[in-house]
Amino acid sequence: MGLYVTSFLISRKNTLPVLKSDKNSMIYCIEDSFTYGLGLSPENSYPAVLKSLLDQHGLSNTNVINLGLPNTGASYALYAVAAAIKEGVRPSILIVLSGWNANNNDFLEYLNKKKYLLPFKKKIFTLLEQTRSYRLIHHLLTLKNREMELDGIRLTPLTADMSLYDFISYQEICLENLQKIVRISKEVGVPVIFMNYPCQNLPKNSYNLKQEYYHLMFGRTFLKDSDYIISSRKPDEMAINSVIRYVAEKESIPLIDLNEAFIKSQQVQLFQQDWHHPNILGTKIMAETIFDFLVSNGILKINTA
Repeated sequence: MGLYVTSFLISRKNTLPVLKSDKNSMIYCIEDSFTYGLGLSPENSYPAVLKSLLDQHGLSNTNVINLGLPNTGASYALYAVAAAIKEGVRPSILIVLSGWNANNNDFLEYLNKKKYLLPFKKKIFTLLEQTRSYRLIHHLLTLKNREMELDGIRLTPLTADMSLYDFISYQEICLENLQKIVRISKEVGVPVIFMNYPCQNLPKNSYNLKQEYYHLMFGRTFLKDSDYIISSRKPDEMAINSVIRYVAEKESIPLIDLNEAFIKSQQVQLFQQDWHHPNILGTKIMAETIFDFLVSNGILKINTA
C-alpha cells in the first residue's frame, strides 16, 4: 500500500481520541454490505443512523463516512483502510466490520501464497474466469446450484463466484486481513475499533448449521470442531466472529459486540428476509450500540444538561 513509517510508530499503543463538538472529527466505517446497508435506503444504513445520533447530541461536527461496499472481496477492507488513512482529512477513528466476504480472487491468492498446487480443472477455470463473457455464462449456469431455501424463502447469494471456497481458508484469509488492518492503523497512529457480525440461528437445514450462513450457501458440508481455526472459539460462536475476537484480543483492539447487542435486545425480527442482513430495526441497534460504546468509553463527550 506504500505506507512506510518508523519503528516507534509501529509499537504505538492504539489509544482512542476524544471526539469533541467544537472540532471536526471523521469516523470512517469500513467494509461490506452490513456497513453499506444492503437492501435498505441510504438513510437507514448504520453509519447514517449513527450520524443522526451524533447530531442529536450536539456532535454535528463529527462526520461519519460510509465506506461499505457490497459483493467485494476480503481485501477490500484493507484497501479501504489504506485509502482512508491517505485521505487529505485524517480519520479520527476507523470502525471496521470485516471478514465475511471472500471470493475466488481471495482464495486463489491464498492458494498461491501457500504454494498449493491447483487441480488442472481449477487452473483452466482461473484462466477462463478472466474473460467477462465466461464469467457471465458461468454465473447463469451455476445460479440454480447456488440457491438455497430457508424456511420457505428462496435465497440466491450475491457474492462473486465461489468455486474455490474452503472453510478453513476462508477463516485464515479473514485473520490475515484483520492483522494487516491493525498493522497499518498502528503504523500511522489512526485508532481502530472492531465489530463482530450480528447473526441469527438459521432454520433447520440438511447440514444442521446454526449460524454459518456463508458455509451453508457455499460449502454445504457438516462442520467439525477441527474445521475452526480459533481454538478458543466460544460455544456456538460463528467462525468469523471468533477470528475477529481473537485478533482484537491479541492486538488489544476495542471490540463492539454487535451480536450480543442483538441478543440482548430481545427483539424478534432484526434481519431481512435473506436471513443475513439487518433490517431497519437491526441497523438502529447497530448504531445505538456503537454510540453507547463511544460514550461509555469517553470517546464522545456529550452535554447531559
